[in-house]
Amino acid sequence: MKKLILLSCLFGLPILHGCSLTGQKHLKCDDPNAIALLQKNLQEQLEKKLDIGLKDLIKKNLLEDVDTSKLQLSAKSIQFNLMDSRTNHIDPDSPKTVCAIDLTATIPSDIIKKSDSVRNIANTSNTEDQAQKLELDFTQSKAKITLDYILQPSDKGDKIFATITNSDKLTTLLSDTLFYAFIKPQVDSGKIGFNGQQHEPDTQYSNEEYYE
Repeated sequence: MKKLILLSCLFGLPILHGCSLTGQKHLKCDDPNAIALLQKNLQEQLEKKLDIGLKDLIKKNLLEDVDTSKLQLSAKSIQFNLMDSRTNHIDPDSPKTVCAIDLTATIPSDIIKKSDSVRNIANTSNTEDQAQKLELDFTQSKAKITLDYILQPSDKGDKIFATITNSDKLTTLLSDTLFYAFIKPQVDSGKIGFNGQQHEPDTQYSNEEYYE
């Protein structure tokens, strides 16, 4: 999935403090505003995926008297750490800069424990096994990928456009892990059951483009 996201450098927006792009043809891969934008998009991407699953359970009346806000709050517990950016290519014929950066997503151990408990009842892959199926580096509650992205300033130089090209598998792992942990009370109480059938986590990811 490719996601096109932008950051305006208009005066007065707190996240844009210190932004000065006017006149720049190419952006640096370690531009602080671009890194902040990547962080924001990763969090929002996860929350959107969780919201899709949440709406499905609500539609099936499986979450009566449940505080659904806890699921979105759990997304805030995921720590995204971006380090060691590097420039892969500077396009001489356009203002695009192709970048990569090491991304580590840390999942709280108690969430993994709850998630794996439900996965076991559902007779499906645990968190580590799902990470392997998704070809992700996963050790000690940390999922690691090399995040690929493209930076480009607007023609006026007052905005940053960032296209993330390979975060889908990581988002799938994180959302599935959070979702299984979230429904544990309903599974333990018998309100949500699996009828002895195997329920594989979502290992599919779309090719839709998102623009923000």
